[in-house]
Amino acid sequence: MAKRPSRSTKQSRVSRNTKSASPAARLLELGALRWALFLFTLFLIVFAPAAGAKAGASGWSVFSTIVMPALMPLTFMVLLLDALMSTVFLRGGQPPARRPRYRLSLALNLALVVALVIAWYPFLSKALF
Repeated sequence: MAKRPSRSTKQSRVSRNTKSASPAARLLELGALRWALFLFTLFLIVFAPAAGAKAGASGWSVFSTIVMPALMPLTFMVLLLDALMSTVFLRGGQPPARRPRYRLSLALNLALVVALVIAWYPFLSKALF
């Protein structure tokens, strides 16, 4: 009968540290790409154009009325895709030590989706309807 290899000390240390990790440490575990996505989404939320804003021809107005409305749906879809992938990894065969990371990512993604829709609703309702 073959002997099953034991867990490495690094893996046991990671699982032990994850259970007692502070909220700040859990946020840092999310990774650089997720943080870039979250920060860009917050940028889109804070600088959402006003309802009925006319498309600008130069300066900051070009960015706020043409570029940002084009990037908002892309960011919306990427947030939903990341939420879907977090759910897949959460339900998949991940070790229990990794699950809080995916739960936190899922919660932040869905919260940012709701905030993005609320912030952009006035502009989109005027632009589309």
